[in-house]
Amino acid sequence: MSAPKIPLSFVAFLERVVGLTLFRGQRPLCKVSWDHVEPEQLTGDEAQLASPVFGGARAVPEIARKVIVWTKGRDVGGTMLGGYRGLHRALTDKDDHLAPGEPSFVLSVAPQKETARQSIRFALGAAKANPAIARMIDRETVDGFEIVKPGGRRVIFMAVAGARAGSTLRGKDIKFLHITESSFLYDDDHVVCDKHIFEAARPRAREIFIESTPWLMSGLHYELHKANFGDPRHALVAFAPTAVVRDDAATLEMVRAEYERDPVAAERELGAVFMPGGMSVFFDGLESAIDETRPRALPFDPQYLHFDGEDFGFVNDSSVCVIVRRRGRCIELCDYLELRPQPGAPLKPSDVVARFAEFRRRYGLESLPAMSDGHYREAIREHLAAHKMALAAAPEGQAGKSRVYVSTQQLVREGRLILPNDPRLLDQLRRVVAKPLPGGGLSISTPRTKGSAHGDIVSALTIACWRAAFYIDPECRKTRIGGPRSAFAGGWGGF
Repeated sequence: MSAPKIPLSFVAFLERVVGLTLFRGQRPLCKVSWDHVEPEQLTGDEAQLASPVFGGARAVPEIARKVIVWTKGRDVGGTMLGGYRGLHRALTDKDDHLAPGEPSFVLSVAPQKETARQSIRFALGAAKANPAIARMIDRETVDGFEIVKPGGRRVIFMAVAGARAGSTLRGKDIKFLHITESSFLYDDDHVVCDKHIFEAARPRAREIFIESTPWLMSGLHYELHKANFGDPRHALVAFAPTAVVRDDAATLEMVRAEYERDPVAAERELGAVFMPGGMSVFFDGLESAIDETRPRALPFDPQYLHFDGEDFGFVNDSSVCVIVRRRGRCIELCDYLELRPQPGAPLKPSDVVARFAEFRRRYGLESLPAMSDGHYREAIREHLAAHKMALAAAPEGQAGKSRVYVSTQQLVREGRLILPNDPRLLDQLRRVVAKPLPGGGLSISTPRTKGSAHGDIVSALTIACWRAAFYIDPECRKTRIGGPRSAFAGGWGGF
């Protein structure tokens, strides 16, 4: 097998082999990160772009180039470029240090395996598109593929979920390790595990690429950023907001619109800014609420009182109905129904109301008004009567939302909330953060990550839990919209 002609420069590889046209901000980012170009060697437009991205650093010590860290905004291309860099390393690295028959690895690690697979798919797609490289592909699996290089050396590309990564990484010769969304890596016990993964891989990895939208001011990613940005000693850190790296008109308009819609979330997700001082994880001690032995859904049991909470969304966010029940002094999640919109196909309010009405009937809730916050209330009003539903208003405004969320937080801390081990639900609960406000009160939010929901399940869950713990029907009756009078006229307060 003859060796394909692969450029040693990564930027040249992207342009000549992959056929990728880089955005203006991606070129200096890739040159400094992977082509051993010093920031001070860049000229003109690239030098101006690179200065804020690398914190004014002029040169990068060789020891710092083993660990590349991007604190980035959404849509910068971290997953894609990480996949292509893994393929480039696999094709250009020498393998003289390996024992006969010993394979080397290109690994992608992410909070969920499906996210890790995206990086591997980019590498596989580029390999298949080039006939000379395609001939080297020996095997494909769901989680990766293998190539056999001229001379017989084997390179294994593999996607790994974060919870399993620590043990998987040990004892392997790692050409390239791509850790994507590193700020959101948790193990099976819901404990942050980014440092564990990093330390397991570092002795055997020749290059580690860590990229993520930022999160709290804690954890491996934040510590590497804080210690090395502008002064690369142990890692090369790039600060890459979306609008700096992507300057196409569509992206800039999207950034403008997101800042206008939700400036706090946009500052983190697009501006690549870590959560400001004072932010803290809201549902601490969450692992105590998880019952590993139960299924996600529990059937209706008439001996318990059941309550529901709804969160309506139709275009960008899901519509969710959550059912809980009171079991002694505990509140237990029975099930939830999440309806997700698709790109170009928003949810229809009439369909959502119909699906929720049927779901609630399974738990004997026909006579209890549904309950949600004020969003989209008018959009569903006209569809309620057809299903004999009423809609009550959950506590509204900043103070009302805080009251509802704090009640669920209290249930967690007292060991009175019982949840299934449902990854989507738990991921949303872990991402809820709070910040004290001047003069009292809390600002509670659920920042988005790429591919994540905006806390829709948590929003419905907290309303359902608040009803189950503190519900008094007269308050609900005063604000119901349409539909029959509640059968729970006496209320269930004093729980």
